[in-house]
Amino acid sequence: MVDGDTAVAVECESRLTKEEVERHVERMNKFKRLLPKYADMRIHGAVAGMVVDEDAVEAAQTAGLWVLAQSGETVALRNAPDFSPRVW
Repeated sequence: MVDGDTAVAVECESRLTKEEVERHVERMNKFKRLLPKYADMRIHGAVAGMVVDEDAVEAAQTAGLWVLAQSGETVALRNAPDFSPRVW
């Protein structure tokens, strides 16, 4: 998703695990090099899942990723109130 000078790269999984989070962080570290059209943009990372393992939430927050999870018929942010996102 792109809005002005900011973009969000989201990894979506039916079940989000710590390993999927780690793979997304690896991709985020290569993002601007592999997609130079976004080189001058602020890039946020996010992970989303219908089922989200607690260790995935912890790993994602530690890496500075937003965490989205299914919550009934909607989606909820699972980040702690004091979460500070990383900008790539």
